[in-house]
Formats: sequence, structure tokens, C-alpha cells
Amino acid sequence: MDRAAIEIALGITPTLSRTDETFSYIKYLELPAGKTVKQIGPWEELLEKEDIVYANISLRKGDIIANITDSGKRPGFVLVKGKSRTEVFKKPSFTAGNFKIIYRLIKFYA
Repeated sequence: MDRAAIEIALGITPTLSRTDETFSYIKYLELPAGKTVKQIGPWEELLEKEDIVYANISLRKGDIIANITDSGKRPGFVLVKGKSRTEVFKKPSFTAGNFKIIYRLIKFYA
């Protein structure tokens, strides 16, 4: 990709070819706006799964879940990879089961 950027800058049509045939998908956490976070259980074990590229929960105890008005307000996400789009959507790491686990780890004040 660096080579292509230089070629474009020099006015040369870049020679691009695929070097990797992987697909990825980002799934955002959907949490109830206005609730206060009471506790977040350990979720880092998700990162040990081979099909998860990255995951993050950007909440702390005492945070109030904001209305999502832009991507910066999202409370967390999981980035999953696979060999095809279909495979990514069938991955256990992407399915609702894992997200239910994450949702159970986040407790709110009543």
C-alpha cells in the first residue's frame, strides 16, 4: 500500500493486487442509554479467541451510558475476522451468544 501511495503521488497508475483474502466485521455493543454502570466483569478473555481481531469496552464503573449520536459515544465493540463474509457472520464470536455474555458482565444500577 505504501508503494501504491508513492506511485499515485508521482502520477503513475498503481499496480494493486490482493495479498490477503480475509474479511472482517465490527459489531458494536448496544446498551441502554441513561443507565449507570454498576460493575463490569472480566471480558478480556474474548481477545484469546483466534477469530477476534480486537475488542474493547470503553466503560468504567459509574459511567452513564450516553445516547449514541456519533461513533465516539459507542460503549464498545468486537472486531471479528474470517475467510469470507458468510463465515464472519457465522462465527461464534460474532453471534448473539457472545454478546449476551458481554451484556451479562455489565451491571447497571436500577
